[in-house]
Amino acid sequence: MKILATVLKAATLSALALGMVGCAAQGVRHSDVEAESARWEQRTSEPTPASWHTGATWSFVAVDARGEIGESFVFRLTDEPQTACVSGDWKKLEVVRGQALHGPAYIVEGRNLTILLSTAMCDAYPEYSGALSDTGFTGRHHFDHLLGAEEYGEVYGVPVDAERTPVE
Repeated sequence: MKILATVLKAATLSALALGMVGCAAQGVRHSDVEAESARWEQRTSEPTPASWHTGATWSFVAVDARGEIGESFVFRLTDEPQTACVSGDWKKLEVVRGQALHGPAYIVEGRNLTILLSTAMCDAYPEYSGALSDTGFTGRHHFDHLLGAEEYGEVYGVPVDAERTPVE
């Protein structure tokens, strides 16, 4: 287990180092990357909020840089494994409302949440990533790929009453 933790830490540091080169080209400061990495690591050790559980229904809204709604989805959480090109214990998301996606999936680590909006592509990942709280989710909407990353804006999520969520 200790070897796995060392390998994962080395891989994370390597990814961060490569990310910092790409970030520098995009105007992101090294200190910002380090601070976000520290926050991510801290949230990993915190308990996942009770509102994030199998069968729960969550609504997500992505807002672009102008503050306009770019997209919105309602997902139901499952415990079914989902194959993805990114390593990890990915679980399927059931689309309740929103445009059809191919195999959306999520992974939660403590209070960190990453949603792959599609698992159909390898080396190209449209995703939401950020932090869960007791009342919802706040994060960023981005597209990571071999040539770098594109930031689309912020994304917010809240648990919703499944009884009142209309199914399209």
